Amino acid sequence: MESIQHIITELTPLLHEYGYYILALAIAVEGMGIPAPGQSLLIVASLLASTGKMSLPMVLTVAWASSFIGNSIGYFIGRQFGHVLTKKNGLSPVP
Repeated sequence: MESIQHIITELTPLLHEYGYYILALAIAVEGMGIPAPGQSLLIVASLLASTGKMSLPMVLTVAWASSFIGNSIGYFIGRQFGHVLTKKNGLSPVP
């Protein structure tokens, strides 16, 4: 329980200062496959929405849109440049 409280304490100021923008950025970057605190920020944003400090419909809309955009960008990068990674690292492509 202490670790959850620590995460909430550390991430709440980010959401207060940057709001939905930091939430969208973190979820989109995480959707691209780059490690980011997207899930943790989403949990904290949900808790803030339950207290009325953020809008729940807005949190859900931002989470859905940014995950869709991040996943689409990650797919595009893999589709366009995945062959470079497979040749460089000696990996065989998945059929």
